[in-house]
Amino acid sequence: MGLSVKFSILLAVTVLVTLLSTSALQSRRFLAELENQIEDTQSIKALSARDLLIGRADLLHRQVELLLTGKNFVEAAIRLPHVFAVALWDTKGVLRSTTRKHGEGLPPVGRTAWSIVPFRDSRSLRWVGRYPSATVVLDLRREWLGSILESLRGTASFLIDGEGRIIASSETTDPPPLASTLRAVASESREQLLTKRLGDTVAGEALSTFLSLPTEPALIILTRTATRSIRDVLTQTALRFAWFAAAALAVAIAVGVVFSRSLVSPLLGLVRQTQSIGRGQLQAAVDPALTTRQDEVGFLGRSFQSMTQELVRALSDLRRSETLAAMGKFSAAVAHGLKNPIHSIHSNAEALEGEIGTQSSGPVQRTLVSIREEAMRADRIVNDLMRFARKEKAPSATIDLADHLRRTIEHQAGYLKQRGISLHTRISDVPLTGLADADRIYELVVNLIQNAADAMDGASVKRLEVECSRHDSRAVLVIRDTGSGMGPEAREHLFEPFFTTKAAGKGTGLGLAVCHGIVMNHGGQIKVESEIGQGTAFTIELPLV
Repeated sequence: MGLSVKFSILLAVTVLVTLLSTSALQSRRFLAELENQIEDTQSIKALSARDLLIGRADLLHRQVELLLTGKNFVEAAIRLPHVFAVALWDTKGVLRSTTRKHGEGLPPVGRTAWSIVPFRDSRSLRWVGRYPSATVVLDLRREWLGSILESLRGTASFLIDGEGRIIASSETTDPPPLASTLRAVASESREQLLTKRLGDTVAGEALSTFLSLPTEPALIILTRTATRSIRDVLTQTALRFAWFAAAALAVAIAVGVVFSRSLVSPLLGLVRQTQSIGRGQLQAAVDPALTTRQDEVGFLGRSFQSMTQELVRALSDLRRSETLAAMGKFSAAVAHGLKNPIHSIHSNAEALEGEIGTQSSGPVQRTLVSIREEAMRADRIVNDLMRFARKEKAPSATIDLADHLRRTIEHQAGYLKQRGISLHTRISDVPLTGLADADRIYELVVNLIQNAADAMDGASVKRLEVECSRHDSRAVLVIRDTGSGMGPEAREHLFEPFFTTKAAGKGTGLGLAVCHGIVMNHGGQIKVESEIGQGTAFTIELPLV
């Protein structure tokens, strides 16, 4: 599997996970908001039902109280709406009168003025009123609840006692067996709204709201909403989201493919070039289409190309340094080995000249003169080798480079005039203070001036320009001539030992190598610009303090 495909899949999965996470969070929020709304609705219905029930029971209590003041109470009470049986008990619990066919005991009576207790079937309920002179029990048809049950439509609602027994229900079917569950929460809902998640084997989990009535025995209004209906809403939402997620996934894959082609492919090209560089193929070029891009990938390509070029230059400098170091050791060994024999040859030639006499002009005399001159020339070469091989300490003296350069040029003015060269200088009047070895800087400048003079032999215009100025924290020295110039191949090897562009016998090829070593030892840089027939310019940069 290619990196582009992997990247596309990763992007698509990331988008999908993000969408699913967002959806899950939104679903939880939606569910919480929906449950809050259901809870509020159930609480409102429960409060409304409680107020209606209390109002109707209080009205019935006053009606019965009024009837108790008259005669024939039982006959009058049986005519009340929805009443189908009446029983009158005295304060000692003795049954005084009843319309029931079968006598029953007195229901539990609390300290409140009235209460409602379950009847033997779900179509009826029993109202108990407590008065100073009697206790009245009325068996009521379910229709007595009337608008109370109507207000509870839309939710599964129940009127229950403290034991969890159903007194009345808004449901047309038999209610689920809630007794054990209701008994567990009945005591917690005294005189307050209480909402809980409860479950049973029939309806499953439901969001249940309890509201107690100020009666004794306890009466509780229960409203329930099955979470199944909530799940139905969430299922519809999930289905819609599934279609949306599928579309988003397809778009993500398409975007990932396009994005990977524009990003991953160029990066793979850079990886291949990195591998080529690792194998030593430093000339491998970055794809031009990559370096011309104006985005971050293009910036990366240009940076990589620049790094490669700098690496090539650094390796070239390293090879040159290694070559110079090896040749320096070799030159030092050769110079030390040749210096004494050359001095001996020179001394013996002079001694023979003295014995023969200066008046003689024969072949022997001419041979001795040639031996002495060649020995002197060999001695100069040996001295150059020793200077090239010398390991110098870092400069520690502070000098004014501008003033030192000015005095060095004054010493060379006669030499340049003798060779017909016009000198033009532009040296900073402001002191350029740096750490430098004055003698080595003098040798550097003299070598470059004499090289320039040699290069201008035979030129129609002989002009030497010397400039020195400050650029940031460095002194910049430029020595420019109008000589014959040189080509790219000569420029590449210019600072290598024993490389020279001069005719045979006119140069050792060590002068510019020595100059390069002086500049490097001072922590500077030396560059050359030259074209055949266009002259040469050496630029030296030295640090200032």
